[in-house]
Amino acid sequence: MKRLIKNVIAAFIISIIAVMSATTALAFEKYEVRDKEGNNILVETVPAENGERVFDEADIFTQEEKNAIEDAIKEIRENYDRDVVVVTNNSSGEKEKKAYAADFWEYGDYGCGDEHEGLILYIDMDPENRGWCVSVTGTDSNGEFGYGLLNAMDNGLERYFSDAEYGEGVLDWVNEVGSVYKTGLLSAPDWYPDRGEVIERYNNPEPHEVDDQAGMFTEEQKNALTKKARAISEKYGIDIAITTTDNTYGMIAGEYGDEYYKAFGIGYGPDYDGILLTIFPVGYTYIACGITAEGKGLEKLTDVNRERLYEHVSGEFANGNYYAGAEKFLDNCDHMLQTGRVPKTAREWIIAIVVGLILGAIAGVITLVLDKKKMAVPAPRTDAAAYLAAGSLAIVAISTIPDKLIGTDVSRELLESEKYRNNGSGNSGSRWSSGGSTYTSSYEGSSGMTHSSSERSF
Repeated sequence: MKRLIKNVIAAFIISIIAVMSATTALAFEKYEVRDKEGNNILVETVPAENGERVFDEADIFTQEEKNAIEDAIKEIRENYDRDVVVVTNNSSGEKEKKAYAADFWEYGDYGCGDEHEGLILYIDMDPENRGWCVSVTGTDSNGEFGYGLLNAMDNGLERYFSDAEYGEGVLDWVNEVGSVYKTGLLSAPDWYPDRGEVIERYNNPEPHEVDDQAGMFTEEQKNALTKKARAISEKYGIDIAITTTDNTYGMIAGEYGDEYYKAFGIGYGPDYDGILLTIFPVGYTYIACGITAEGKGLEKLTDVNRERLYEHVSGEFANGNYYAGAEKFLDNCDHMLQTGRVPKTAREWIIAIVVGLILGAIAGVITLVLDKKKMAVPAPRTDAAAYLAAGSLAIVAISTIPDKLIGTDVSRELLESEKYRNNGSGNSGSRWSSGGSTYTSSYEGSSGMTHSSSERSF
């Protein structure tokens, strides 16, 4: 009897194992990818818990590069509970890149938490269809990595891949993923706070130097600007500072300036009285700037004064005169703190004069029209007899019409409009393409898991 029971139990266990094996086999068939010859080309993944995250079937990484990428991914998994996988091969077969990336992620059971949070970078080295796809999974990760951020990261990959620097490019990409999970910014500066943290405010007792990270000034210019800024700061008790940067880490100039102001202890006293000018290049031909102020500096920096400061400096920056623009900022800050206002720019004076002339001309035309309306003009007569008094040859005196000069005719020529006023500047003229990525905000993998993706060829 006992032997019978043991046999039944053994048969039951064997049947369970068989069912599980069949299920696994079906699952494998569901996720396999075959090329034109019918070969399964889906890279055989190791179960996610085994730790491997870099699968270089295309052999584009050295062993040292692969190890460095693995270490960077391991740090992300340990510190932020998010997963990253990198896959390379020579063909995605009949599948789209985004579908291949999603199936690889799902088949290997990658990702952290119930929603499998994380990213996979799939690089297809097929000479006829070479490119890559980044697939993002999980609500939090999709919230972090939208189109703008993924496109910026793809720009970085393209710069590396165009020079065949695959290992270095992927390692930089993985580090950027970690930076976003840590701070919300790409490659955030060391002084930027982690998620959930804020910069602790303080007053820096040391006099500020011009912080020229973008290298826009010579050493002599930097020293001269620093000396002038310190003199103004001491004169009015309001901290005046200038910084330049060639990377705002995804922030606009104003946002970057606000965070920089706090991180470097700018501002005097409990209200952090001060004014900061942030200068940074945008592309090759445009320089942007932001002005941050707090305390007494903010009281002086009214909307009108802020706009006039921008007007004074932006013209110089646009012409490449960075030192002259920074010097104008300091001179106008000095004038503003002394008088309460920033002087009008030459452009504003010209506009005021032109507007005055136009208003004067309008007033003159209105006066002329009103004068003409007051003039008595005789009604037209059909023949000379109408001017004769009955029974007399005396001409009727037109005494009701005063002697008044009506005026002369004015010949006016309509001038052709300035067709090319905006040609070659601003939004007019030729257009250009950034070579952006193809973004899919939501799609499903073979098992029904939801992803987003960004793809680009190279």
